[in-house]
Amino acid sequence: MKTIKTLAIAAVAVAATTFGAGAMAMTPWQARHEARVERHIDHRDHRINRAVRQGRITPHQARMLHAENHNRY
Repeated sequence: MKTIKTLAIAAVAVAATTFGAGAMAMTPWQARHEARVERHIDHRDHRINRAVRQGRITPHQARMLHAENHNRY
């Protein structure tokens, strides 16, 4: 009985790995969307850094904004 249970668990693990790998592949739309989100995050980071250089926000505020920016997406 224990052997059958072990084999069943192994079969489920193999199936999950096999089908999961196919689900991980990105479609062209997903790849473009991810690139767009990355550009958006980079642009916001640039604006935050520029605001610090210009003295409009403090370095502490910049750290908070960077953390929010990278945890948002």
